[in-house]
Amino acid sequence: MPKDIQAHLRNETVAEFGPRPGLRVGPTTTVREAVTLMQEERSGCVLVCEEGKLLGIFTEQDYVRRVLHKHLDGETPIIQCMSGNPKTIRLTDSVAALIDLMHKGRLRRLPVVDDDGNVVGCVSVTNLVHHLAEHFPAAVYKLAPVSKPVQQQREGA
Repeated sequence: MPKDIQAHLRNETVAEFGPRPGLRVGPTTTVREAVTLMQEERSGCVLVCEEGKLLGIFTEQDYVRRVLHKHLDGETPIIQCMSGNPKTIRLTDSVAALIDLMHKGRLRRLPVVDDDGNVVGCVSVTNLVHHLAEHFPAAVYKLAPVSKPVQQQREGA
């Protein structure tokens, strides 16, 4: 990554990045209500909050792993199948720290909180890619594609 981009990402804060507000639901919201909201708003997650504090996050993956796989009912409260105590990023952290946390944690979505722990919004990998492409189009569009070797022959056949 070019040094000017690295410097910019170290200096730009998550607040300047402009996280989206994110969809928020209460802990007693049913899985059915949460999934309907996610579909209507075309979002991959909802933030489960109570009095402005983040309790957890419920993603598409949680739905598959914790609802469908366990044959839970759509009336199950979201608090029973969310990911509790999710990793978060603060508004005052750098975008470089955001990228690092998402990369190391293999996170596709990350809740954003203020210094008092109040939920501010959510950042997704998609938001991040759009931000980078918008601010550094030359660097992004000049990246060579990364390809992996294609297996020519099945192993063990």
